[in-house]
Amino acid sequence: MSTREFTKSPEGEAEFKKYGLEYPSTMDDEWMEKYDKITRLCPKEERKTEIQNLVRLLLPPDDLDDRDDVDKWKSYIYHDQTHIRTDALGNPIKKYQANIGLVPKVIPKYQISVNPDEGYAKEKKITGYDVEKTYSLPFSKENIASVKKLCTNSTSYMIKQNVGGQKFVCKSFKDWSEALPSELLALGRKPLNAEEKQYCEDLKSGKLRIQAPAHTPAYR
Repeated sequence: MSTREFTKSPEGEAEFKKYGLEYPSTMDDEWMEKYDKITRLCPKEERKTEIQNLVRLLLPPDDLDDRDDVDKWKSYIYHDQTHIRTDALGNPIKKYQANIGLVPKVIPKYQISVNPDEGYAKEKKITGYDVEKTYSLPFSKENIASVKKLCTNSTSYMIKQNVGGQKFVCKSFKDWSEALPSELLALGRKPLNAEEKQYCEDLKSGKLRIQAPAHTPAYR
């Protein structure tokens, strides 16, 4: 996997630096650097960042006994966002960034080499690497409060189980941030009554199976 899926971040650069590697910037990363230069005179109070898609990602817990209970899965946040600033002439310019909160993890590939000029000493060198996905924004009160400031009336809220799973739309930010994962996967919101709450519990326990999505899937 390359770094094309990732937006350049301090966490990503630090990960590559651990292995003495330079972060492989993408064309989008380079355009973001140009965007920062073009809009450097834009006053801070006039700069805006708006989230388009806010995702609550569920990943399996470390304890195998907890994997049957989705409410015990680990939750992370990642999102897409658009910066809105002006250039030196006052013209508004937008810059889109995807997958904020998604960070590369380097899996180095080593090779042992022998140098006869140095007493045949063995040297371990990195000859290449793979990249895995990790997430830098745990679903915490601090991070929830931070992304809330960037949400607008146009923001879409979604939940996703597993990295390759399907996204499902949540009704509102309040539901996205406060409802249990099992409730969002079943209804896309918090239950409104005891009957709906029981439905979510039965679905989670396997007593019921959904034949079709109980709410709108997000095909994006």
